[in-house]
Amino acid sequence: MAFGKKTGGRVAGSPNKLTAEVKELVSAIVLKEIDKLPKILQGLEPYQRAQLTIKLLQYILPKPDPIQLNEQEDMELTIRIVDSDGNLKAINNTTKNH
Repeated sequence: MAFGKKTGGRVAGSPNKLTAEVKELVSAIVLKEIDKLPKILQGLEPYQRAQLTIKLLQYILPKPDPIQLNEQEDMELTIRIVDSDGNLKAINNTTKNH
């Protein structure tokens, strides 16, 4: 290779044709599979459906900043779970940081 001088290959600044073609192909595949997602979700067990939904959330919602707790603060966490019949169940857990 010549020092400081480009020899061969793409001209500097020109788009990479292969990269554009690969992106287009992958985009077409993903869009086709997204149409199948509701049917796939229906076939999963509730736990699997929840796991997949949680993984997909990162593409919709921004990551929250971590919460900093003082050593003497108590934190109350309430998780509400609604089943497919609309029945609400609450689980309460108080955690002390010591």
